Amino acid sequence: MSEAAAVARADRRTVVRLSQRDLVVLWPRAEAVIDPRTPPRRIFLSPHFDDAPLCAGGRMLAGPPGVWRTVVFFSRSAFWRFRVERDEAFIALLRLAEERHAARLFGYALETAGLAEAPLRGRPDPLNPAEKPDSRDREVIEAVRRLLASLAARFPDARFAVPMGIGHHIDHRILRDAALAVLPSCGVGRDRIELCEDLPYAATARRRVWPPTVLPGARLKPRVEAVRADWKAEGLRAYFSQLHAEQIAAVEQYARSLGGGFGAERFWLAGSA
Repeated sequence: MSEAAAVARADRRTVVRLSQRDLVVLWPRAEAVIDPRTPPRRIFLSPHFDDAPLCAGGRMLAGPPGVWRTVVFFSRSAFWRFRVERDEAFIALLRLAEERHAARLFGYALETAGLAEAPLRGRPDPLNPAEKPDSRDREVIEAVRRLLASLAARFPDARFAVPMGIGHHIDHRILRDAALAVLPSCGVGRDRIELCEDLPYAATARRRVWPPTVLPGARLKPRVEAVRADWKAEGLRAYFSQLHAEQIAAVEQYARSLGGGFGAERFWLAGSA
């Protein structure tokens, strides 16, 4: 056994290859399965598997394991990026395995709600901005609102993060709108709700003037936190069924464009424009 492999086995860190530099290194901290009974300080309201590390993976890596909990709402999925057809059950199990692996790498506790994503509700074009919630979404909207109220009651001191809807995915918009309506009604102050930039959509959008383009009339102010964009990109490789190399590279480049030396993530809080 090589020295690197022995060290990785001893402290449960993963040996990874930084592809662009051809270096073999140890993941920056030990992998950990977070006890779901651990009260989170931050909760990421994730429309789908992969959204949490895409939007906030750098900040997750910057803090100690267990600070974050990710709740995946639309965890029933039949999409993967390959042209080989597989049934929904196979893809759902694969995506859950990817998410569990990412949870260990990024250090967050994981919950899934089991709701059907847009294509399984009869929406073949979920990125169409003209698509509005209708009767096809009624049951999942009610379920989303119930779960949000439950989370607010279970974790009264937590901060909440939700994608703001860049890219117009209807599942992202449904979750965002529900979060902005339900959480304040349950006593969660708006200063404890942050809107994250949806990736990879934000990285490839022609216009980068958020949030007015997605939330007209919103009075939000940006916060930027320095992160390690290279480590975030490596962690995103856990989602091999969803993200190809060009998308991961675009996310890393976007983080570097925000500054912070090695990169940054930006999110938005309620306040004056």
